[in-house]
Amino acid sequence: MESLRLKDYFKILGRRSWIIAVCVLTSCIVTGVVSFYYVHPIYKATAKLIVNKWPSDQQLNQRINVDDLSANIMLINTYKEIITAAPVMEEVVRRHPEFRLAPEALSRLLRVSSVSQTQIMSISVSDYSYQRAADIVNAVAEAFKDMIPVIMKLDNIEILEKANTDFVPPPSNPSPLIHLFLSFVLSLVLSVALVFLLEHLDDSVKTEREAEAILGAAIFGKIGVIRKKDLQRRKEGKLKMHVEEDPYAPVGT
Repeated sequence: MESLRLKDYFKILGRRSWIIAVCVLTSCIVTGVVSFYYVHPIYKATAKLIVNKWPSDQQLNQRINVDDLSANIMLINTYKEIITAAPVMEEVVRRHPEFRLAPEALSRLLRVSSVSQTQIMSISVSDYSYQRAADIVNAVAEAFKDMIPVIMKLDNIEILEKANTDFVPPPSNPSPLIHLFLSFVLSLVLSVALVFLLEHLDDSVKTEREAEAILGAAIFGKIGVIRKKDLQRRKEGKLKMHVEEDPYAPVGT
């Protein structure tokens, strides 16, 4: 197969540019409608807890050392399971019936994480309303702090940072403009690939160079494409010339 030059690629794209235009336009319109009218912004609220205290009977007699810190860090994995357990969730639901959430549904909303080798835990909740997400995550942090002495017989949890309810942060999901940009780029790439695929599958001869390569001989002439309207125009031209040469001649069809 004959290798293509750079201008040949542009010719291929030009011949099938309508395919690219239709694909890109359709993709952007669909993405825009879905992004602006059906995808709602999602807000994320986060509260942070720290494991840094010891039981009251040890605070005066025991100095915190590396082993103490390691024990606190190891407790975090246990706390990550306790915070979504039924006793804590039921306590949150009991204190805040305005959330209108069952304990199981509340547990599914929570995302608990920790930074490796630290004593800090993060609790996150995502919701269409930032105020609701912040209220839920703060309520869970408070209930968890109060329940730990009952469950673990330890009082070593402090709320390091509550979710701020004084301002609304940007949504955590991508904006519609980002969706549009990604849709444009992706549809452009796929449509260009489709054009070259169709060109590869099309085995018709389109240029003189292709004919020379296939026949192995030089091309000395070519026959242009004759359309039906060209024949009609030529016929009308001959008829007009005949009438002008012999104005008294009968006109036949």
